[in-house]
Amino acid sequence: MAEGTTVCLFLLSLWCSASVTTAVQRSDIFPYGTPSGDLTLAEGDDETSKVLTLPRPLYFYNTQFSELYVATNGIISAQDLPMEKQYVDDGFPTDFPVVAPFLADLDTSGGRGQIYYRLTETPSVLNRVSQEVHRGFPDARFTPTHAVVATWENVGAYEEQSRQAGPTNQVNTFQAVIAYDETDSYALFLYPEDGLHFFGTRPKESYNVEIELPARVGFSRGEITYFLFSRQEGPHYGVTSDQQSVKNLYQVGNTGSPGVWLFHIGNSYSFDNIVPAAVSGLLAHPRPEGYDNIKDTTTPEYGEFEEYPDSNIDPENEEEEEEEEEDYPVTTGDPEFQPPGGADRTPESPLEPERRDPAPYYPPEENAEPENHGRRADTTLTYEPRYVPEHEGRQYQTPPPRPPPETYPEGGPLRPGEPQPQSPLEVVDQYQYTAPQGQAPPTSLVVMWSAWRKRKSTLTPE
Repeated sequence: MAEGTTVCLFLLSLWCSASVTTAVQRSDIFPYGTPSGDLTLAEGDDETSKVLTLPRPLYFYNTQFSELYVATNGIISAQDLPMEKQYVDDGFPTDFPVVAPFLADLDTSGGRGQIYYRLTETPSVLNRVSQEVHRGFPDARFTPTHAVVATWENVGAYEEQSRQAGPTNQVNTFQAVIAYDETDSYALFLYPEDGLHFFGTRPKESYNVEIELPARVGFSRGEITYFLFSRQEGPHYGVTSDQQSVKNLYQVGNTGSPGVWLFHIGNSYSFDNIVPAAVSGLLAHPRPEGYDNIKDTTTPEYGEFEEYPDSNIDPENEEEEEEEEEDYPVTTGDPEFQPPGGADRTPESPLEPERRDPAPYYPPEENAEPENHGRRADTTLTYEPRYVPEHEGRQYQTPPPRPPPETYPEGGPLRPGEPQPQSPLEVVDQYQYTAPQGQAPPTSLVVMWSAWRKRKSTLTPE
């Protein structure tokens, strides 16, 4: 029994030792230095490399870039960098394209560290990057054709020369690899186990104040120009947010190996923001407290579909609308507006028309043609009207003759306010007018003018 227990304990300890993943060592990062064909950046506080002209453009986000620059302050840029005071002490993101494995105020003056960089097509480097990509992105179809390797070895933080104490021995070592093919780009950040000894730098403008800015790690697209003169902040992605997250860079990772970080940084078709690698579908590195409220992307987020109801009607407004409708009830008591069949008669369905009472029926006469109610006739239509004899009850009767103006049939004398009947007009000769017998001559203008003219002719001698 004791032997079996001993064997189980031995197997358990062996399994635990095998399952523990050791951090990446300095000897495990990509080869660098002069023997590997690297170029060396000049010593100094704010130095930028010569332009690296790429034989084939790479995609950073969804934009092509054909040049890269390596800078002292722990960044790689797709354009020539401005002076460090415009970005090194500012927050993230930057206003120019940046790949930042460790953005801080670094200094290599006095032989404190070296910065190496190269553009390579070495198969060993490309194959290793390809393996890392397929481990972090199992569904990726990526075969790199070129890679840029940049290594910051034993670099220190900027320190004021006027300080009495000498420079500190705290130095950092880290590496960045950017690999790409025709359509995709990926970036690897490597932090050896003994590589990070300081996690931020003091700002130059307030160096005497005990303030330390944590290093910024991530990616920034920079400002994007719209309509020639308008600029807008582009998308960005941050890996670190405070000093503790900087310390975690060599303790955890997102590829299954502590200190190794992999990101998808560009695509030729559609690319909104940086995509970190994941192990077993979960991020390998722990998120700091309150991280869920921090957005790594500037792309606007939208709520789930369930948050939006199918109808845009507000329940309170709906009740108000119902009350307003009740303020205007349907009028059914007015006899002048009653529908056919009574006030209580309503259509059986919304699509069924109201039923109307049929018109009175008159039996047709003998040998009478049937009436055509809106139906197409079987006979050929002609332009001659067709007359159908009507029923006796509907025969047209000639109205009685109109009584003369002097008589008042059945009504007696005219009532007050009724119009007086007028006699028909007579054609009068304006020169020889004779009034009817028994009537006084009318006093119209025509008659007066005729009488004046006649009188004038009698007075005027011939």
